[in-house]
Amino acid sequence: NAYIMDESKTFEVTNPNALIYLNADQGLANTKNLVVGTSCDNLVLVDGHNFTAEKDFTATAASYTRSMTANGWFSLCVPFEVTTFPMNTTVYDVVSIDESAQRVAIAATSMIGADSPVIFNWADNSGEFKLNVSNAAVKTTSSASLTNGLLSGTYLNGEAGSLSGKYGLRADGTGFGRCTATAYGVP
Repeated sequence: NAYIMDESKTFEVTNPNALIYLNADQGLANTKNLVVGTSCDNLVLVDGHNFTAEKDFTATAASYTRSMTANGWFSLCVPFEVTTFPMNTTVYDVVSIDESAQRVAIAATSMIGADSPVIFNWADNSGEFKLNVSNAAVKTTSSASLTNGLLSGTYLNGEAGSLSGKYGLRADGTGFGRCTATAYGVP
C-alpha cells in the first residue's frame, strides 16, 4: 500500500492488489485501487497476491478475478460481501469435519460474507472466475485469522509449512487432502 504526499511524485506498484491512499482527490488518472478519504471508485483484486486494507472504505465497484485452468473445488476469501456468482458456480460453507471418517460436510450458501472463507465448485473447465459487486464495504484488514466456522482464510502469502498437518483443498481442485510439511496458504 502507498500514501501519496505530493502528486508530482511517481512510483511503481508491483502488487496488483495494493491500495493507494489519498487524503483528497488529486486528479490522478488511474483510479484502480485508489482510496480517497473513505471512498474507492474501483477496487480490483487479483487472486494470488497479498491484500491489506489499512482503514475502512466503501468501493463503488469491486471485483475479484482468478484464472481457472480446470473445474473442481476451490477456496475463496474476499474482503467484501458477494451475493451474485458466475454461472456454473456453487458456493458452500463448511459445517463439519469428521477426521476419523475423513469427511467434510458442506452446505450451499447464497452469500459470501466479507472476510468469510468459503469453498466453491467451479463447473467450467477453464476460464476466468470473476466476482463483481457494487457499493462494497471493506473493513480494515484484521491481523486475526479470517474464519467461517471450520474454514480459515488469508489475504497474505503464508510461510512454507504453515499448513502442515491441516486439511486443505488441493490446488488442482480435485478435493481435500492433508497438507504436507511444505504447504502454505496463498491469498
